[in-house]
Amino acid sequence: MKTLRAKILTCFIISITITLSLLLYLVNRQIQDINIPLTKNLSQQIIDAKAEEIGAWLRERISELRVISINEDFINMDMDKAKPYIRNLNKRLSNEYGNESETFAFSDLDGNAWISDDTTIHIKNREYFVKAINSDKEFVVSNPIISKTDSAPIVIVIYPIRNADGKVVGTIHGAINLSKLSQISSNIKMHGSNAWITDSRGNIFTDVPKDNVKDMSDFDTLISENTGKINIFKMSKYGYKGFESVGKKMLNGQSGIDKIIKPDGKGGIVIYSPIPYSDGWSLGITIPEEKMYADTNRLIHLIIIFSIILLLVSILISLIFTSSIVKPVRKLQMLMKRVENGDLNIHYDGKGHDEIAQLGYSFNSMVDEIRNLIDKVYSQQKEKRKAELKVLESQINPHFLYNTLDTIQWKAIEHDAYDAADMITALSNLFRISLSKGKEIITFGEEIEHVKSYLFIQQERFKDKLKYSINYDESLNNFKVLKLIIQPIVENAINHGIKTKRENGFINISIEKKENDIYIYVKDNGMGIEEGRLKLIKSCLKKGGTEYEDIGYGIFNVNERIQLQFGKNYGVDIDSIYGFGTKATIKIPVIKEGDLLC
Repeated sequence: MKTLRAKILTCFIISITITLSLLLYLVNRQIQDINIPLTKNLSQQIIDAKAEEIGAWLRERISELRVISINEDFINMDMDKAKPYIRNLNKRLSNEYGNESETFAFSDLDGNAWISDDTTIHIKNREYFVKAINSDKEFVVSNPIISKTDSAPIVIVIYPIRNADGKVVGTIHGAINLSKLSQISSNIKMHGSNAWITDSRGNIFTDVPKDNVKDMSDFDTLISENTGKINIFKMSKYGYKGFESVGKKMLNGQSGIDKIIKPDGKGGIVIYSPIPYSDGWSLGITIPEEKMYADTNRLIHLIIIFSIILLLVSILISLIFTSSIVKPVRKLQMLMKRVENGDLNIHYDGKGHDEIAQLGYSFNSMVDEIRNLIDKVYSQQKEKRKAELKVLESQINPHFLYNTLDTIQWKAIEHDAYDAADMITALSNLFRISLSKGKEIITFGEEIEHVKSYLFIQQERFKDKLKYSINYDESLNNFKVLKLIIQPIVENAINHGIKTKRENGFINISIEKKENDIYIYVKDNGMGIEEGRLKLIKSCLKKGGTEYEDIGYGIFNVNERIQLQFGKNYGVDIDSIYGFGTKATIKIPVIKEGDLLC
């Protein structure tokens, strides 16, 4: 059975979990719909800007060649004056092109190109030279080739030299070392990946520095190991899927973001953009998908963690909240159980004016009313018993009774009937102590004298069949005790134990003081009580009351009187073994001379 607190907590946790889950789903969808497109757009803008930056660098080189091409010495093809100029340019600008020397060259229309005094080459049949002198293009950029000077991979920027009539009379060349372009592209980093550049045939001709391999994707590592020899249309044979579509878009001068599948089965993102002032070149970068959206995923994870923390905090708050509700309810429940067990000396100490506090105040009123009612009933019963005793006393005039018994005693002595005289004396004591002028409390000495008188009469009745002993510390004689609590127990022992037994019977009465309590033991060697009947008697004694006449009215009368006077911790208890005897234990508190009893 679920408790009230468990029900409230379950309802609250389910409600907050559903609410947070729905909110988390909506936030996640919002992030997916806004943040991911924003990340893609921002990444595309970065690559576009970097492509423009590379294009601007090429434009500077082209501008330098344009300035050189309008020099009169080149227009007039004056070799004697042009050669010193070329030498001077190589000294000043070679580092800008990534070369140590021999960056610039010029050629005539027959393709005879002078680079230095030691180096001349014939380029008449080369594609980029043919395109430069036969087209109207301002400049031509070659695909990567191997330098004849130092065998380094380079690209050539060719600028036609035109005379005053606009006719091409020669060309000026600028050799750009691919290491320079690799340096530029390797400086472009996004999410730990390096950019790369493709030419008009889809060849990747930039190099990725090997000291950065640990921070790169698998694709970047592949480039690093196969510098200048990877074609994006052939990437599928290396396990990359989707590059063919990307290559076509790059060759068409498009920019965009496409998804590919890497050899390990994980997704990758390719971002690409055309490079201005180049002949079909494109800048691209390959980023692992998890890194591309790492910030978005991190944000989602933070939101999930925050939601879990919020849920835990909400549960903690709900625990505190439900505790504030359930704690006073449980307190009331415990108090009610104490009332069920007969404890009416309790009070609910609640504070506030809420419904639970009002319930507590009503509970206090109910307990007070029950206590007052019980006190009233108890007082009425007490007065009733006093009235009945007074009626009895009025019916049996003590002075008349004592005088009559005294006269009978003297008559018995005159006729030498001393046994009868002793019995009359015992009966007189019995009546005197029983009446006690209406008092409920007498001394232990009087109570012992009363039970002795009763036992003397019974002993005369049963002759040698009944014997008894009384053992106690006579210092207890002045202690107070409820009258007539021992005699009914002794009477019960005689009538239900010894009377039905053939052998001689023996009753032992012993009294001892233990701290603040007095224990009176009445033992007999009678027939004892059967186990089932004993359980019934003990159960009835525990419940209280005096309505059990069929199983021994005297015992229950004594038990009820003691508990009415002193409480449930005192009274009578019975132990017995059938066929061997019975032991009755009377427990009462210590009452000394001068103690007041209501």
